[in-house]
Amino acid sequence: MTPTRSRRRRSSYVRRLQLAFGALAGLALLMAVLGWHILREAEHRVLRGRIASDVYTSLLLFAEAKAELRNWSYRRVLDQPATAEARDALIDALQGHLGDYAALADLARARDAGRNKPAIEAEARDRILTVLAAVVDRLDAQTGALLPASPLAEGVAIRRIDRQFDSLAEADLPALLDEGLRAERAALDLERLRADEGLADARQLFLAAAGTGAVGSLALALLLVLRLRQPLRRLETGLAAFAAGDFGHRFGGFRDREFVQLGRQLNAMATEVVQNRQRDDEFRSQLEGAVQARTSDLRRALAELAASERARQQLVADIGHELRTPVTVIRGEAQVALRAADADAPRAALGRIVDVTRQMGRLIEDLLVFVRRPDDGMRVDPRPVGLADALDRALGGARSQGAARGVTVAMGAVPAGIRVMADPDRLQQILAALLDNALRYSHPGGAVSVDVATDGGRVRIALRDQGIGITPRDMDHVFTRGWRGRAARRHRPDGLGLGLAIARDLARAQGGGLDLGPNDPRGVVAVLALPLAPDPGAPDPVSSDPGAA
Repeated sequence: MTPTRSRRRRSSYVRRLQLAFGALAGLALLMAVLGWHILREAEHRVLRGRIASDVYTSLLLFAEAKAELRNWSYRRVLDQPATAEARDALIDALQGHLGDYAALADLARARDAGRNKPAIEAEARDRILTVLAAVVDRLDAQTGALLPASPLAEGVAIRRIDRQFDSLAEADLPALLDEGLRAERAALDLERLRADEGLADARQLFLAAAGTGAVGSLALALLLVLRLRQPLRRLETGLAAFAAGDFGHRFGGFRDREFVQLGRQLNAMATEVVQNRQRDDEFRSQLEGAVQARTSDLRRALAELAASERARQQLVADIGHELRTPVTVIRGEAQVALRAADADAPRAALGRIVDVTRQMGRLIEDLLVFVRRPDDGMRVDPRPVGLADALDRALGGARSQGAARGVTVAMGAVPAGIRVMADPDRLQQILAALLDNALRYSHPGGAVSVDVATDGGRVRIALRDQGIGITPRDMDHVFTRGWRGRAARRHRPDGLGLGLAIARDLARAQGGGLDLGPNDPRGVVAVLALPLAPDPGAPDPVSSDPGAA
């Protein structure tokens, strides 16, 4: 066989493949165009049928709402329960169904206009829409006239209502609605029939395309199998050797130029793979060692960063929440000082403001310490504290807030000389948070009371309010940070849900605890437990602290 003849055969083989693939692609394109057209028609018919169904449904709902309005008129005449709100709701329902009917009619008109469909159905809908709009206005006026007591006899009034509901806008309304429902039912049946026809056309096209594609694919597959069987077997044998890791195998014995070139490329690739595999093994061992070292460093850094970020977020949120209460107290005390007529009242208010600013300074100092050392958190320094003085300081600011909100704050008797182990500033934070919580969720005219009792080696401070209370279902979540019950959000939308959680954490940090429960008959009782100071005779650091002045 001469080279010219061989090239002619190869060229003829390639050309036959090109023609076969071109014919199959052209047939597929034709089927795709026809299928797209038929699917568009089917989609239009399905959507048009859905619109017709919705139009039909809107007329049915309009008729049902009209029937309910008639029943309302009967009940009104018969002096049965028939409120004006129920009538307004039925009138709104009629107008809503009429608006839906109008919107669907416009949508059907737009789709029919795009298909050059006669506007007979659209004109009929416009006529029905015009009549029904007048009907709604008449029904509104006629039923509105029934709101005052009717002087007519029940039988006469009912017959008049029947005449008004059956003949409105100079038309027989039941007949008009029946006519519209029959027309929409016929249109719905027609669109369903058209949709079924479109689906049948799509099914026939699918069968024809599947049959033609199957025959063409079989013919092309037979041509490819007969021509490519020998080179494909050689390729399969060689690739199987490569897959088994034998890159010493070499491709040869091909008849066609394309496969000869492919064999040479595969042989060159096998040689390069062997060389690259050796280099990769060396590089992989080095890379694995470096990756393990870097991964260990990265995990350690990420763990430290995550812990620092969690501590930062919690402390900043706690301090931000706690700063709000002292600011509120300062504002309340300043207002009391401005309104006070007694000359000593401003001095007492300014003294309480000084105490609160010391507490704010402690919180700001915590924030600065955290910026330098994020893992430290809020510091607690328990020491003997006179409970009576601590309660007086906290209640002084709370009474000012309570006066502004119309809530009284009262404290029961405190055993003389009783001292607790607590951080003075943190104790003020806890008491301020609990009193602020009780005042925020109390009603004007309510009262907040504080009682103190000893229980073994602990002191229990009970704060009771008469506010909105906490439901049993919400009681399990009151100490969850950021959580607020539905009643609390409705009463005071501006809360953050942090105060009780912070107060409990501070109480535990000082060796105490905080519990909440229902107050009888309403409200909440918060019980703060703190350990008694071991040495009752020690000097009071609160009263001797030079910063308290």
